[in-house]
Amino acid sequence: MAFIDGVLSGFSAIGSSIAKDWSILWIMITIFGTWIIVMIYLGRFKFEEENWLVLLSHIVALIWITFDSIRFIFFEENAGQLWTRFVILLAMFAYVIVMIMMIFAHRNYKLVRHLSNPTTVTVLAMSAVLLSNGNLQLSRWTGIDLLLILGLTLLASYLIRKFIPESEVEIDEIEESMKEEELEDEEPEEAKPKKRR
Repeated sequence: MAFIDGVLSGFSAIGSSIAKDWSILWIMITIFGTWIIVMIYLGRFKFEEENWLVLLSHIVALIWITFDSIRFIFFEENAGQLWTRFVILLAMFAYVIVMIMMIFAHRNYKLVRHLSNPTTVTVLAMSAVLLSNGNLQLSRWTGIDLLLILGLTLLASYLIRKFIPESEVEIDEIEESMKEEELEDEEPEEAKPKKRR
């Protein structure tokens, strides 16, 4: 019971902090909505894998959210536990830098894919936004709750990608269409029919 009470108190702290500043909810809804769209796409086109460039784009999105959250806590008048927030956000920023280095090195693809996939980046981005909110009282229970949210979000991403009907378009058709477009772009000007004036 003590564990459940602690978890509930953590969620209560997160909810009350949002209720005191509804502006951050707009940012979190945007982040969460983007994640939903990405998950639906990956569910529809299950044969597509996230390449290095896609993983880099996820991390780049996390850069400005983390950096802006660090900037925000120093301008927020009611930001309690300032240095605790700063250290956590700084560690998150260091995480981003390490991911960028690994992506540019093109090594450990499976590890990088797990650490910088849309779901992980979404939860980290939402956590950064919550940390920038000076009304949130940080405790071990809020930390545990954020980890629970990460686990539940990972489970939700798996279920969405698994049960969303796959697109009828085959990968061979997509690749063939892309090749045809590339050939058309490479076709010399002389070979193209001239338009009548």
